[in-house]
Parts: sequence; structure tokens; C-alpha cells
Amino acid sequence: MCDLVQQEERMARVDVWWADALQALPSRWGDKPRIELLFLDGQPKQYLAYLQAVEHLLAPGAIVVADNAGIFGEGGLKEYLKYVRSSGMYSTEFVESTLEWRDDVPDGMEVSTLRLLK
Repeated sequence: MCDLVQQEERMARVDVWWADALQALPSRWGDKPRIELLFLDGQPKQYLAYLQAVEHLLAPGAIVVADNAGIFGEGGLKEYLKYVRSSGMYSTEFVESTLEWRDDVPDGMEVSTLRLLK
């Protein structure tokens, strides 16, 4: 029963915003608790900027999920992937999948766990 209560408390802390992340996160975060899960799904070339804009808001052990890391891994996500894989701040792995609308197109997500803060 205790686990269920803890899960409900964690779910109550989920905020979903429709906005430009580079502007909204730093200005709207205020005194909210640190971010425990960050899901990146937008313009691939901006993923690194999104992450770096909020790294100081991440909780120790926070999970960062970058969508479409398979199809954009050699293109728009190249710098992001290089950063999370080589900065030493993250433990990261690629999780294979397919595009959500095309089962015949390989894709995946990069799932990274924050090791330490800058």
C-alpha cells in the first residue's frame, strides 16, 4: 500500500507544458522540485540546448529520454549524443525501437541517467 501512495504522490508532480522549452523551463520552473524525468521530443538540433538549459534543475539520478535518437543519430542529434555519451555526467544507453507510425523504420531513444551535477 505504501508503494501505491508514493506512486500517486510522484504522479501528482507531473507538469506538462506546450511551449518553447528554451524559454519556458528556466522562466516557469521557479521553486518547483528538481526535474526527475525529462523527455526531449522536438527539433533534434535543439536537444542539446534544451538539456543544457535545464541541467541545473535536474535531480541527482534524473532520467533524460531523447526521442528519435535512431533516425537522427547521425544528423540533428549527433552533438547531443556526443555530449551525453562523453561528458561523464551521464550513464546512457540507446534503446532500439521503430518509428511510432512506421513499424518498418528503425529508430530508438537515448535514455540517460544523470550521475553528477556540474
